[in-house]
Amino acid sequence: MKKWPKDLTEVVYFDDLVQPVKKALLFVLKKGGKKIADDVVIPYKGYNIGRKDLVTSFDPVTKFSTEQRNYDRDEQGRDIFDLLIGLAVQLGIEQGRRWLRKDQEMAIKVLKNHLSRIETKLEGSDEDVRYSLERMRNEIEWISSE
Repeated sequence: MKKWPKDLTEVVYFDDLVQPVKKALLFVLKKGGKKIADDVVIPYKGYNIGRKDLVTSFDPVTKFSTEQRNYDRDEQGRDIFDLLIGLAVQLGIEQGRRWLRKDQEMAIKVLKNHLSRIETKLEGSDEDVRYSLERMRNEIEWISSE
């Protein structure tokens, strides 16, 4: 299974996300669709879901395992198409997070630049102003560390 780039602002090509899901979908359709045999292993060689989704969901290999598919079908009422569509959504969510982080990092750079300029202009100001500026800097650092 492919791993996402370590740089959390780096996105991947659309086809690199979609084609492995499409191949798995076409495989399932050839093997009988919803009536796919329990012992059929569904091939998936695409990206894993994002690390935040891994907190509440299984990785695709586990998700498509016979045991998990049976559980999802019998206990959750989800068929293989629900699992494939869910995977596509989770991949899209991770791609969106990366785009958002990219935009967020640019905004944080701009805010830090403005804050530095304000601090320079207000050097020697009263303690309340310095406290507010320090608090703002800490909040920006906190946001950028997520």
